Formats: sequence, structure tokens, C-alpha cells
Amino acid sequence: FIDLNCMEEVITNIVTNAFEALGSLGDVSISQRLEDEWCIIEISDNGPGMDEITMEQIFDPFFSNKNSSSNWGIGLSFSRQAVAAHGGTIEVNSQLHRGSVFTILLPHL
Repeated sequence: FIDLNCMEEVITNIVTNAFEALGSLGDVSISQRLEDEWCIIEISDNGPGMDEITMEQIFDPFFSNKNSSSNWGIGLSFSRQAVAAHGGTIEVNSQLHRGSVFTILLPHL
């Protein structure tokens, strides 16, 4: 059983972060496919990407590299915990100046 409201929040968090990183230029795409026993959702952007140090911290509660009083830094931490509660994982691949890809793997029943 997948909590659709929860997964909507997960995807919204990742997409919002992508658009915030892009500023006014760039592309965000979402794709979905079934592979073996997994539902795979990929959210990718062609934004600035992240360095290794940032990628190691993005799922930490209250981590943010944005200067904003409205950003609490809990979106990706929540997202990882929510996906894990559904028996899945989130993987991230990013390169500076080339963008990022977040891959959500959920068990397909």
C-alpha cells in the first residue's frame, strides 16, 4: 500500500528544490517506469548540481544551502524517511554544472 499524499509530498519536495536550484533557467523532468519488482521515479534537472560535501548532507534534518528564512531544511530528510517507510530508497546522482538526478525506488506489488 502506497500513501499517495505522502508520495505527492516527496515528489513535490524534490521538484521544488530543483526549481529553486535552477532559478529562472533550466529544465526539470519526471519519469516513471516499472523494472522487476520496483516502481522507479526519476526527477532530473540540468541545474548547477552539487558537490560531494553537499550531497553527503542533503538528507540531514535542517540542512540547507539556501539563504531563506522560509526554508527549514526538512524536505529531503522527510522524503527519505517517507520513502523508507514504504520499503523504498532514494538515490542521488549529481555533478557540478551538469545537474542532478533523484531516483526513487518503491516496491511494486
